[in-house]
Amino acid sequence: MAEDEENDFFLLKWAFAKCGENVLLIRVTDGVEAINYFEGRNEFADRRQFPLPELFLLDLKMPRKDGFDVLDWLSRNPAFRSTVVIVLSSSKQDQDVSRAYELGANSYLAKPNDSVGLTNMTQSIVDFWFRWSQCPQANGG
Repeated sequence: MAEDEENDFFLLKWAFAKCGENVLLIRVTDGVEAINYFEGRNEFADRRQFPLPELFLLDLKMPRKDGFDVLDWLSRNPAFRSTVVIVLSSSKQDQDVSRAYELGANSYLAKPNDSVGLTNMTQSIVDFWFRWSQCPQANGG
């Protein structure tokens, strides 16, 4: 998960646990770290500790490189083009939604502002992406 807000990360981790789903949720705090993670660079070199994600949760508004930069980078790198990306953003602006899909996002979800909404959204992610959807295997990069 690429998320600069620590609180949002912990709330999502809590919501996955509340859904009864044992999800390995690893956080990077900005777009530069996200790209380093995918490339297995610097502190993310050990793929046993930092495996490629089956599903990538991406915030748009982050420092250094934002979520759009990460989506653009993913779309230009053949090894990661099939990575399932869910944008989780507080923005509901049409231009942000459209741009995220144009850059290859598989889904765009507005962050709920209460625990019930967060739990429901997380359960929907689990049901659709982990139970019903057939996703490509994470590439070794």
